[in-house]
Amino acid sequence: SWRFVVEEREKRRARETFSRFLAPAVVEDLLGTSGQLRLGGEKRDLTVLFADIRGFTTLSEKLDPRVLIELLNEYLTPMTDIIVQDNLGTLDKYIGDAIMAFWGAPVPDADHAKNAVITALEMQQALHGLNPELLAKGWPELKIGVGVNTGTMTVGDMGSPVRKAYTVRGDAVNLGSRLE
Repeated sequence: SWRFVVEEREKRRARETFSRFLAPAVVEDLLGTSGQLRLGGEKRDLTVLFADIRGFTTLSEKLDPRVLIELLNEYLTPMTDIIVQDNLGTLDKYIGDAIMAFWGAPVPDADHAKNAVITALEMQQALHGLNPELLAKGWPELKIGVGVNTGTMTVGDMGSPVRKAYTVRGDAVNLGSRLE
């Protein structure tokens, strides 16, 4: 009984943690497959994507803070859906106006590079559809840069006792950021 309670509590904690940056179906698959998740960290071949709004600093200085947040939310919502829901990527984090995501972990994906490139193309296409809506609201048109790189990365639960995040690190990640 005690083991059941502890295991269920751990599954609930994992479900809450991963549901912030993975599609619900992926979370359920991950929790249902024993031995697949290694939070401590490991080296794996993965693909990382960075996307950034061009000229965001200048843009943010011109807009009212409430409008800026509304604009960011209008942009980040469809982009995140493309990553997580449509292409089963892992949303790593938002860095100001930038998005960082990766493929191939926590659930292995043999097509991680292909899925990340498809995501980059779909993000660009979605922006073409989003810009008329932004202009109709009197907001500026957005342009983004996207960088994708595949290579060996360290992936796992990193941080401090106060706050940890499931993320990737390494030269291949840095190169992905530079490509963006």
